[in-house]
Amino acid sequence: MLIGYINRGDSPSILSAGSQVSTLPVGNLQDPFVSKKWRTTSTVVSTHVLITMDTQYSIRVISLLGTNLTSNATIRIRASNTDTTATSGDILDTGSVSAGIDDDYKNVYYVLNSDITARYWRVDIEDLTLSTYIEIGRLFIGPAWIPSKSALYGWANDWIDESNTSKSLGGQTFINVRARRRVLTFTLSFMDEDEMYNNAFEIARRNGLNKDILVMMKTTGSRISEQSIFGLVNRSVPLTHQTLNVFMTRYTIEERL
Repeated sequence: MLIGYINRGDSPSILSAGSQVSTLPVGNLQDPFVSKKWRTTSTVVSTHVLITMDTQYSIRVISLLGTNLTSNATIRIRASNTDTTATSGDILDTGSVSAGIDDDYKNVYYVLNSDITARYWRVDIEDLTLSTYIEIGRLFIGPAWIPSKSALYGWANDWIDESNTSKSLGGQTFINVRARRRVLTFTLSFMDEDEMYNNAFEIARRNGLNKDILVMMKTTGSRISEQSIFGLVNRSVPLTHQTLNVFMTRYTIEERL
């Protein structure tokens, strides 16, 4: 399990790209709405995004959300502290690897093997299956809390559908269709004071109910896309001291669209 709650890809970091439509610039990756896209120019199916941070930061997870990529897409992540283009990859170079796209969810989740500290980051994206352009809605790049104890059994993953129906005089059913979004609910417990105050309590302080977090219930294996969510904490639950040096908290995360 992994929780990322500090997005170093947002301002004051500066983003640039190999290609962009003027009305859909790469800066849209910093917009809170995943539906607001960065799009490459027509027929460009291989590009990159360069993240120039204001200083060196420790990074553990990179995510590209709301893409149009297919299961054939690949990514390459490079990092440097001296090369402003990050093409040298002197600190990190993953080489070209599968983007891990699930065709039903269209998100990229890449967890580094260890924390990497660097200022300049480059993510290359390629999808030769596409015939038009690459489109991405949101970038998350930041450190992560990997809890020493995973979520308790009983965690829940569901869809919210606020579509509503009405009946005509003739008895026909009309549906007002709205976009569906996921909601993830889980409890963390059996962790000591330092771990919970350094992380869970810090999430409450930093993010509250108005800053996005990224939660991955698993970081390897199958169903990563279905069991990962990028969104807002929609309910504030206090950090509870259950018993001697055992702390607990609960989260409900609602997906951002």
